[in-house]
Amino acid sequence: MALLYADECINRRIVKALARLGYDVLRVIDDLPAGTADPRILLQATRLGRAVITHDHDDYLALHQAWTLSPFSWDVLFPPHPGILVIPHRVALHDPDDAAERIDWLLRSGRPTANRFWELVSGTGWIERA
Repeated sequence: MALLYADECINRRIVKALARLGYDVLRVIDDLPAGTADPRILLQATRLGRAVITHDHDDYLALHQAWTLSPFSWDVLFPPHPGILVIPHRVALHDPDDAAERIDWLLRSGRPTANRFWELVSGTGWIERA
C-alpha cells in the first residue's frame, strides 16, 4: 500500500477511511507545525516517501511544475516527489468515504504517482496535469 501525507485541509474522515482501506496515512498537522508552507510540506513528503493528498490545486500545481521543470533550468537534480493527489473540496465534504475510494482506485490502477500531479475532476475522473 502507498504511503500518504494528508495536507492540513484534508478532512480527518478521509484519513480514517483510507486507513480502513489499508493505507498508512500521516497527517501534516501531526508531523509539522501548523501553518507550514506548501513547499516545505512537499519537501517533507518527499523525504518521507509519501504522496501528498490535498484540496489545494493551484499552489500544488505550481509546486509540481517548479519541482519538475526547475532542475532543467538550473542544471540541478531534484529527487522525484512521491506524487500529488488533488481531491476537490466539495467531493471530500459531500462523501469522505467516496473520496477515499477514488484515491484507492487511482493508487490501485497501476498509474504512476511518482513526480506526477493527479487531479480528480467531477464527471471525468482522475486527470494527470503537467
